[in-house]
Amino acid sequence: MNIDVRAIILAGGKGTRMNSELPKVMIQLSGKPLVSYTVDSVKKSVASSRPVLVVGYMNEVVMEYFNNSVDYALQDKQLGTGHAVSCALPQIKNETILVLYGDMPFITEKEIDILINAHYSASANVTMATVHLEDFSGDRKGFERYGRIIRNENGEVGEIVEYKDASDEIRLKTEVSPSYFVINTEWLRKNIPKIQANNVQKEYYLTDIIKIAIEQGERITTVDLPYRVAFGINTVEDLEIAKNVF
Repeated sequence: MNIDVRAIILAGGKGTRMNSELPKVMIQLSGKPLVSYTVDSVKKSVASSRPVLVVGYMNEVVMEYFNNSVDYALQDKQLGTGHAVSCALPQIKNETILVLYGDMPFITEKEIDILINAHYSASANVTMATVHLEDFSGDRKGFERYGRIIRNENGEVGEIVEYKDASDEIRLKTEVSPSYFVINTEWLRKNIPKIQANNVQKEYYLTDIIKIAIEQGERITTVDLPYRVAFGINTVEDLEIAKNVF
């Protein structure tokens, strides 16, 4: 099995809820910037050793830290995750793309390899991670704002509905999307322009690629991951949980 994967790590957010001047991904967790954990995990995995960091807010701080150990793509406007990935696409010559996030530091090379191997084993165009939760209490509270996975009558993924666009009924669902994706590069190149900003935030969501894939008859490969590795840091409270629980 010839694996040819390049990781894109989204690292351009401001992190307004973190009460910090720094870009969110550069906030420290146990003496290291959040994004450095993800970069380290990618470099130990079967993915390419030089991930592409999509930078935006105060990008010079991120670039000074990593210097030439990674590649960079600039997202000059915060227009959503789909837009961020499209900014990096011109640099990708590899067969497959892995999408990760600079504010989600707990994914390790083990889970990255599981995702990539599942993708190649299924000869899929799109593979996504899923997380099943008991509820949204305690250290799972932050997951309440994750997108919900909607499944059809056959139990297959039908779409991902982002929290801000979800009805109260959909928000009761406890299967969430951490938005970790493995996607065939050429397929994504053809289809990412089809993503539209028809949502509450007027942003281009990468998660909409799932609906596009299903409309084309693609079968989505899914990998269920433990919630710990999908924990994202969006608030000061999340950072405290990361320090004290994980």
